[in-house]
Amino acid sequence: MMVRLEPLTLRELRDLAAASSGHRVVHGTPEMVADDLEAWFRAGAADGFVVSCPFYPAPFERFVDQVVPLLVRRGLFRAEYAGRTLRDHLGLSRPPASLGRRAWHPCFVMARLRCRKSSPDRRASISRRV
Repeated sequence: MMVRLEPLTLRELRDLAAASSGHRVVHGTPEMVADDLEAWFRAGAADGFVVSCPFYPAPFERFVDQVVPLLVRRGLFRAEYAGRTLRDHLGLSRPPASLGRRAWHPCFVMARLRCRKSSPDRRASISRRV
């Protein structure tokens, strides 16, 4: 698509491919970038984007300061979050208390595995299968 919009020399095409690492490159005015992202989103071709810059922080700051406000006005980027955690933002419910933080702590899991390995019932069930 880029070649159709701007005729590129072989060297320019090579440099573009190297800079993009095989990913789609969008550039232009803030309005052009917002228009392009909106078109992809509305067409169902994307449900989100990863912003990658050739260097930081200047291009990233320009994107945040100039493109994000346009996306917010168009309803494509949230202005505020629903809660304080990722679980809240995604609208996920809390897990039951029995599966709390301690149940998945590596030390607790290892302790449970050691108990199972030494259990006489477990050894008997393994020997019956063999």
